[in-house]
Amino acid sequence: MDNIPHIVVIDSPTGSGKTSWAIDMISKLPDDKNVLYITPYILEVDRIIASCPNKHLVQPKKWSGDGSKMNHLVELVSQKRNIVSTHALLQNISDELINLLRNNDYILVLDESFQVVQQYDLFPELKKMSKEERENITKSDVQWLFDEKYIEVTDNFAIRWIDQNKMIGSKYDKLKSLIDRDMIYLVNNSLFLWTFPYEVFGEGIFKQCYIMTYLFESQFQHYYYQYFNIKYKKYHIESKANKYKMVETINNQYDIDFRERASKLITIIDNDKINRIGSFYRDIHGKVKTTDLSMNWYKNNEHLHKQLSLNVYNYFKNISKSKANKRLWTVFKDFKKLIKNPLTTSHGFLEITARATNNYNDRNVLAYLINRYPNSFYIAFFSKRGIIIDSDLYALSDLIQWVWRSAIRNDNPITLYIPSERMRNLFLNFLQNKKIINYEDFDYED
Repeated sequence: MDNIPHIVVIDSPTGSGKTSWAIDMISKLPDDKNVLYITPYILEVDRIIASCPNKHLVQPKKWSGDGSKMNHLVELVSQKRNIVSTHALLQNISDELINLLRNNDYILVLDESFQVVQQYDLFPELKKMSKEERENITKSDVQWLFDEKYIEVTDNFAIRWIDQNKMIGSKYDKLKSLIDRDMIYLVNNSLFLWTFPYEVFGEGIFKQCYIMTYLFESQFQHYYYQYFNIKYKKYHIESKANKYKMVETINNQYDIDFRERASKLITIIDNDKINRIGSFYRDIHGKVKTTDLSMNWYKNNEHLHKQLSLNVYNYFKNISKSKANKRLWTVFKDFKKLIKNPLTTSHGFLEITARATNNYNDRNVLAYLINRYPNSFYIAFFSKRGIIIDSDLYALSDLIQWVWRSAIRNDNPITLYIPSERMRNLFLNFLQNKKIINYEDFDYED
């Protein structure tokens, strides 16, 4: 592994064998190398442990290591154990653990990119309030902290605590701790953003870092690497006779082949009656609108929720004639109950952020009721460094990850209902290996 770059992004299509490669790599590690394997789901933890019996992987438990999972993780690293855990635990990484990793020979395997930036909730105890109400309170407190000269903004937009001797009530203890760790940044002059400590990806913490995902350039971790000038090199997985090999990516022929195979297995519903609800249209100013079925559409068009629910019912019942145990559907979580009908059950619902799970690989009739856009909060943060989020690639990546939780993972055919014209076109162009449409500059023609 001495010739492998410090950070390797294994950007390889879903189902190409990334996890199988990782299991093989871990199983063959010499005894003086340790691994920290991080996966999105607790069920995957058990699978990885069972797949590498010779490495005696262990999972941090909250009833061990002085009462918390993080304390137990620290204890396990100090014992140089091979460890598997979840994204949620790594996101809360402590300075103590970072310093301990610095003195050990650990390899990080990160299954799927994870949440490296997040809007910081100054008052999580106010959960009963609306998001808007909580943000207004936060903005007021942020302004007060500036006015009273507790904090200031550095040249790289991080928040700095001005005077360590100038103390403040315990209300801000956690915030101050994160500020002191260089993890809080200012967005839109009024809100805070939390960042994962970028030093974790620097030289000297992990021997090597492997990030296993697909379409990495569409994900926030890619933009985060740009923001903090973290270098990486892309590889992909190739297989022959169930043997998996990590190969440096020189061109995208492997990806073209993947799309061609996938396109033969996917039927996308072309039905004007049930697709009309997500079609492009001109507003009163003549501007083309491509945002139907976005989060704002759901908030502002309650009168259309019933029609969408009827469309899905028609698709599942009459068009696909599917059985309940073969259906899979999704919508923004806040609107799940409003779209439900006798055929859109919780048993068939899968959140749009689903990653790295095989629990739905028998589902072959899918409904994706979303027109996805990145949150403007994150767009504003990255733009401070001139980094532009590709909204269409971001949307496409989430759609692909969701679709590949289904039967297509096992190379079985699926039928897909995507009422959003924007999302449907993005996916069709992807399958046909065409240039991704930039709907920011979309020129509508009648």
